[in-house]
Amino acid sequence: MARQLAERGCIVTIAARAADELERAAVQPREATASSVRTVVCDVRDRAAVGALVREVHERDGLDLVIASAGVIQVAPVEDVGASALTA
Repeated sequence: MARQLAERGCIVTIAARAADELERAAVQPREATASSVRTVVCDVRDRAAVGALVREVHERDGLDLVIASAGVIQVAPVEDVGASALTA
């Protein structure tokens, strides 16, 4: 998504918890588009951090679109995790 948006002239900022993962994720869209794809370390479980990130991007670049894709991986048999964890 970052590459496709950068190809269309969007200013792109990607966020994740791990800086090394962010840098790996930004390499391909940067090289493919010669765009500056910014990276920000942010844990989306922290509502205040997400709010600060959105404000920062809006103030710096403007903000037209947010695409959020986050998840939690739990590795265990379904019987051990329980139904409530599957619907949370």
